[in-house]
Amino acid sequence: MTREIHPLTPDRFADFEAVLGRGGRGGCWCMYWIHPDAQSVTEGAKGGSKAANKGLFRALAEAGPPPGLIGY
Repeated sequence: MTREIHPLTPDRFADFEAVLGRGGRGGCWCMYWIHPDAQSVTEGAKGGSKAANKGLFRALAEAGPPPGLIGY
């Protein structure tokens, strides 16, 4: 079995969405682990909505550098 790991770039964001689907554990699109001010950010971080957090992940992927990796 071949495994590949790639940076999370805009062209791979649809794959990232497929992995998280409705969200990770408990439906979460948490930003706590990636956003340095997660406890103080009111929208799109810890306590933010799924849609807001998903939008932040997309913005991070588009702005670069890649916010993480995705494996296949």
